[in-house]
Amino acid sequence: MGKLIHINGAPGVGKLTIARQMAIRLNARVLDNHAIYNVAFALTEFRSPGFYDAVRASRAAAFQQLLRLPDNETVIFTDAYFDDSKWGWESWGTIEHLADQRRWPFFSVALVCEAAEHRRRIVSAERAERGKLQDASYVDRTVTRRLIERTGDLSKRLDITHLSADTAASFLADWVEATTSGPHRNVAAADSRLSSIVTASPVLSTILGRWDAIALPDCWLSGSAIAQTAWNAAFGLSPEYGLADIDLVYFDDADLSEEGEVKQATRIRTLFPDVPLWIDAKNEARVHLWYEAKFGYPIPPYQSSEHAISTFPTTAGAVAIRPGGAGLSIFAPFGLSDLLSCTVRPNKAHYASHLRGEGRALAELLAGADDHRLA
Repeated sequence: MGKLIHINGAPGVGKLTIARQMAIRLNARVLDNHAIYNVAFALTEFRSPGFYDAVRASRAAAFQQLLRLPDNETVIFTDAYFDDSKWGWESWGTIEHLADQRRWPFFSVALVCEAAEHRRRIVSAERAERGKLQDASYVDRTVTRRLIERTGDLSKRLDITHLSADTAASFLADWVEATTSGPHRNVAAADSRLSSIVTASPVLSTILGRWDAIALPDCWLSGSAIAQTAWNAAFGLSPEYGLADIDLVYFDDADLSEEGEVKQATRIRTLFPDVPLWIDAKNEARVHLWYEAKFGYPIPPYQSSEHAISTFPTTAGAVAIRPGGAGLSIFAPFGLSDLLSCTVRPNKAHYASHLRGEGRALAELLAGADDHRLA
């Protein structure tokens, strides 16, 4: 069955770049909002009655053609619709009607970006080459406006401030695939499954149960402990089998000292005398200071813990948890499918973009490597 994926975001956040990369992954078509609007921009006065009539006519023609596509086609739309706009709601209604006509699942994606990064992106050279809006002051005029978005299992709001287009596209494609196919047909079910696995682990539940005492900024429990625990559950082993240590990551750019990091890790270990494992805490804000000396090539500074987690070497390992709301907060930029299906898949963007010189051969090897499922 085909799918309709609607990506809504303010101009300049990177919708089209993400949509095109998702399309490669999902074998989908992309209908960019500029493809609909360009006739109106070329032949009418912007925001005149004739402008809106031209957009309606162009959109109707495109939708008629789209309705002729085979049932298994997936189409990704990009738009910029805000909930304080009558035009935005009118246009949104046409998308929903189209999904109903095709009897397609309607995936709603809202992309958001912090103002400083949004200003940088909106004035990019690439946008200039395509004749797109490049007014940085536009960001300030729209910073308080809310995007139109759906709610429910087929909706996703994603902050892409610190995510590359590759990472964002992979995350969203995994989410779409996990929601519509495979053993984890729905993202909520996958989250629930991981939550149950974590709750059944005496070690992980103990750490999470005293989370307030950890008191580190932007802190997550991550690393091999999550993957090992999930795979233990898959193979019927005890939750503690094979666990070597517990990794906490946090982000404190106010203290980049090694001494500060060591002090925090020591303090945290005193909070868990009953946990029979080594507990470590790493400040992701300072990783770039020592990375080259250890691995032989430099990396730019991370901007958050989530940014760092998104670069972990495998997709199954790029998962982090912490208490949140009434349950477990999960950050999984590549989804949970690989973790829960015991699949080891390299984070190919990580290797291809970071390894240089003698490491290039390894980068190419890993970027083209097959995925492996544990058996």
